[in-house]
Amino acid sequence: MLSDRGIKRFMENGQLSVEPARIRSASIDLELGSELYVSDTSAIRSITDEMVSLTKQGKISEREELGENFMRLPAEQYLSRFAQPVTATDGYWELLPDQLYYVQTNNKVKIRPNVEVRVVSRSSLARLGLEVQNVGAKMWRREGYEGHPLLMLRTQGTTVRLPTGYPVCQMIVNHFGYLGQDELQTAMASGEISISGNPAVWENYALLTLHPKMLRYNGAPMDPTKDTSNCFDEIDVANGFELEPYQFYLGSTQEAISLAAGYVGVLDDYTGPVSMHTNAPFHWPGPGHNMTLEMFAHQPGLVHAGSPICKLYFDRLHPECGFLYQSSNYNDQQGPTPSRSHLQSRFVPID
Repeated sequence: MLSDRGIKRFMENGQLSVEPARIRSASIDLELGSELYVSDTSAIRSITDEMVSLTKQGKISEREELGENFMRLPAEQYLSRFAQPVTATDGYWELLPDQLYYVQTNNKVKIRPNVEVRVVSRSSLARLGLEVQNVGAKMWRREGYEGHPLLMLRTQGTTVRLPTGYPVCQMIVNHFGYLGQDELQTAMASGEISISGNPAVWENYALLTLHPKMLRYNGAPMDPTKDTSNCFDEIDVANGFELEPYQFYLGSTQEAISLAAGYVGVLDDYTGPVSMHTNAPFHWPGPGHNMTLEMFAHQPGLVHAGSPICKLYFDRLHPECGFLYQSSNYNDQQGPTPSRSHLQSRFVPID
């Protein structure tokens, strides 16, 4: 994965252009544009029904062509055919559960063919239950791209108020692959990767466990420009707790993780009925702290403090990043921590 220095080299060489560009340790912020749309489910269903019909008729090549053309639609055509505009109130949009929203970024992006990128939520917004995906990104790697990327937004059972122009996600550039088990154990032995509690290392990941405290979303609308701690109620899972389906929670690892400037952590689900943190999975270089987990249960599931809850993989940054998150809003977090996006993050140069 490219660090801030690697991203700047790509920009200098013309392989990548983002305007405006706010570059972090290993990512670029992307901002909401000025127009938000909500999905027109009836229009989407008509395409789905047509693809099902072609499948039943055995017209597989025609079905694949229809799907390919659907994914290739320019953003403006996609929005005009499959979405309806949403009106902002006092500069804010309110995103409701069970809805799909679309917005183009304020940033203009140009990517040369064979440059691989990925769009992920900012951790501060993932803590609000907000999921962000890029529409049509599979085409970018082989064909390149130029324009204002189209984003799909949805919440995990929460109500979120977003101001127009807000930095909502991050672009990650060029993913190479995770450290193997031997590389990971070597980095841990040297202190470049530090994980408290001596966790189990399996194949190419560390297995992390659940903190005894969790937070449950209480239904209050959340605004990333304001303190959201009153939108959650604390629960004790030391003796076990049954998660409710379609309910958003914040959990935490018991372990604290510290990474040197040449590494980034990538979190993934373990097993069971709970999905977590899959839309903002990165643990950036910097001092050690517990990882807050955005958790959403699709069916009832029992969790226990100290039980395995997630896997943490590691990737190298190329070259080492020029900034550590030494003054991040979350470096002192112990246990699940609501979004602190209303505070100003500071980044400390390495040299």
